[in-house]
Amino acid sequence: PPKFSDLLIALHAQYTSHWTLRQMADRVYVSPSCLITWFKRYTGTTPIDYLNRYRAHRADTLLRTTDRPITDIALETGFDSPSYFIRVFRKYYHIAPRQVRHDGKSKKS
Repeated sequence: PPKFSDLLIALHAQYTSHWTLRQMADRVYVSPSCLITWFKRYTGTTPIDYLNRYRAHRADTLLRTTDRPITDIALETGFDSPSYFIRVFRKYYHIAPRQVRHDGKSKKS
């Protein structure tokens, strides 16, 4: 199997970068389809889903610990647009980012 630890370290360190599936696959010297297969086998999810989940986690932390605008947090955590960020955040936390601030808590999936 490819050396996924190198990829995971890179994704965590550079989560704000605009990663493509091809870039991830190249990082571990496999094809994108091979990467998806192996990644799912070892993590239970796709590489892009894994990255989005990590970004959402980082955003959740910022929402709870800062008063920065949601748009700024979305862009700072690697999302291309605030609307995409809101969709992804809802997918994992089942709550809108603005409600994290309002309620002071969110539910992880």
